[in-house]
Amino acid sequence: DDPLVPQETRIITCDLSKSDAPDWSSYDIGTTTRFYCCPVSKPAEGWLFATGMGEVCFCADDKIVWEDNISDQPKNFTFSLKCIHNGYAYAVGPKRKVYKRESPGNWIKLDKGFKFSGSSTSMGFRDIDGFDESEIYACGGDADLWRFNGDSWNQITLPTDEYFNHVCCGKDGLAYITTSATRYIFCGRDDQWFEIEKSDKFNEILGSITWYNDVLLLSTTKQIYEVNRSGFTPFDMTGCNIKSFSQMTSNSDILMLTSDSEVALYDGASWLHIT
Repeated sequence: DDPLVPQETRIITCDLSKSDAPDWSSYDIGTTTRFYCCPVSKPAEGWLFATGMGEVCFCADDKIVWEDNISDQPKNFTFSLKCIHNGYAYAVGPKRKVYKRESPGNWIKLDKGFKFSGSSTSMGFRDIDGFDESEIYACGGDADLWRFNGDSWNQITLPTDEYFNHVCCGKDGLAYITTSATRYIFCGRDDQWFEIEKSDKFNEILGSITWYNDVLLLSTTKQIYEVNRSGFTPFDMTGCNIKSFSQMTSNSDILMLTSDSEVALYDGASWLHIT
């Protein structure tokens, strides 16, 4: 389906803390264009959802509350939504737009330090992540990478003109960035970066990246790889029956893969499949 065409959207939640059986809930929220979500703990705990047009709703205590849009400007697209350091939510979009949700319906724009030149397609953000609120990385565009120090943004120049897709700040103290290239990803921090090359036989399209069980995981449509300085190692997916997946995410306990009709959850020992 075209992600820009509004689609009927439903939020489904599953509480896995129940010892006897998972506790399921669902919420129909109408039609939306694209949909992003992240857990937040500030200013209150819950789940935050944003559409591709910047519409926002907050879910907590089995209730959904619609909030003001991220921005009142027209065509203010959202490309990623992420909670930084178990705290506040941040949203990014084209033309180097970055917003922080300080309270319900109150998003502040973080644009101090940005310099604009070139075409709108060569700059702008697809993803954001941070070690804490004083060290945040946003990436996208043609090698468009910036670091936020809690006050202003500074650009980081890397030796490539490839498109940057995703960024993940690992618990090993390094940030990882996937590119549109099939040969490598970037790894580093501040102004010290290096390339992690893949095997010459590796020709799969890179998908999501996430930190799980003290290792960086990278997904393609059919396989997960562990990433370290020496390269890529296939992740043991024994027992995982999902044939193809489009998204991968995790928290400290659970790794989750999703497709259009399936979900696979991994707790470090076994897989649970939901259809």
